[in-house]
Amino acid sequence: MHINIYAKLNLLYEFGGAAGIQMANNQRDMVSLDQNYGDTWIEYGISTDIRFSDGRCVYFDIAEGTGGGEFGQHWQWNAGVRWIF
Repeated sequence: MHINIYAKLNLLYEFGGAAGIQMANNQRDMVSLDQNYGDTWIEYGISTDIRFSDGRCVYFDIAEGTGGGEFGQHWQWNAGVRWIF
């Protein structure tokens, strides 16, 4: 069994661009919504993976937070199992 623990730092950029929509009701009242989705931010956290001798791997990852940009996320986690064959 082999255990890795590591910190991570990601620089993320959203290429989504902009979008807009216009809506009207029967009285012809108009509503317009415009949104720009392009932004840059960082994500940081800690991860671990445990590799077993038979090709199995278990991983766990916690993204502690984000900084910069308008996108805000306090935390997220990911976990999984991999088989290498």
